[in-house]
Amino acid sequence: MKTLFVHVVLAIAVVVPGPASAQPGIDDPELLAWMHAANAAQHARYEALASREDPRSLLMAMHLVHPMFPLREDPETELAAEKARAWALLERAARVGPDDPLVAWKLANCPTDSGLALCGSPASRERLATVAGSHAASHLWLAQVAQAVGDGAAVETHLQAAAEAPSYSFEHEIGELVWTAWETIDFPEAGEQVAQAYGRHVEIDPDAFVDQVVALSVLARIAAHAVPGYQFPMAACGISGQGEAVGEMRRRQCLAIFTTMASEKPTLLQRMISDRALLHLRSGAPEAEDAKARLRTTWWIYEAGTPLITAMSTQHDPDHLRAWRERGEYQALVELMQRRGVATVPPDGWLPESEEARQLLDDDGKR
Repeated sequence: MKTLFVHVVLAIAVVVPGPASAQPGIDDPELLAWMHAANAAQHARYEALASREDPRSLLMAMHLVHPMFPLREDPETELAAEKARAWALLERAARVGPDDPLVAWKLANCPTDSGLALCGSPASRERLATVAGSHAASHLWLAQVAQAVGDGAAVETHLQAAAEAPSYSFEHEIGELVWTAWETIDFPEAGEQVAQAYGRHVEIDPDAFVDQVVALSVLARIAAHAVPGYQFPMAACGISGQGEAVGEMRRRQCLAIFTTMASEKPTLLQRMISDRALLHLRSGAPEAEDAKARLRTTWWIYEAGTPLITAMSTQHDPDHLRAWRERGEYQALVELMQRRGVATVPPDGWLPESEEARQLLDDDGKR
């Protein structure tokens, strides 16, 4: 599954301009002037959000701390100052909105070098369980923490809570937060010369330069956001190579967890992971063939759809970005394939190019 993750990240990275596009070497004065103006517009929105006293505005401001184009004169000092401002915003958000689930998640996972006493503390984990208990991912992360300290009873409690949770993770909420922060920035218009100058450094659609740079930078920030990992639930459910065979009660818990993951506006990676898990958990059951067909279709979507994502570096598609935002990455890719006339169901007899994927289908998801 590590190979799969790398492929998905690379597919995203191909079309995301990102901070690297503003490294030394860009010398077009008009382009540089536009970049500075864009950073100034972003900073103005940051200041407006940071002046508020509600947790979601402060979290949005956190996502605007780092400039879109890192045109820093003293990178080490300026980056350190930006990080300090971000942690100060989180501290304020925790003070004014201690019961906000996203605040609780960030506090439970922020690094100890942030300088915030609550970061990763037992109190922050207790708060996470209390205010974000409707998300299965919260309990899976807490179960992983409990396993690390040998608290078997807590592991079982959180796994059961994860199975009963109506929602899987925070990713859609996080995405909406980032979108909302960035879409309200009044970026300056860019003329044809600016778009062409930028295009000499990064592949871009010159007819939608500003919209594409902003939208794909947002997707990069969403993809980089800390979310619960998948290694623990795969092992706890006996699916990965590290996992042991599980009993019937654990199997039912895992079926519930991965079914929720698959059905809640999943990312492409979540859909591939959950389909693999559900095939493994249904191995030998009447539903196994349907589960295998579903995993095969998901791999088809990945392999047939990735070239369309790559092509978006020069073909801005607002419909795709809107669908991603409203219905999740996986469904957005399905709809993109439909608009481009690419079949969303694999041909008879088709097998993935990936040897790993073929092995998973042959072994009912066991690997």
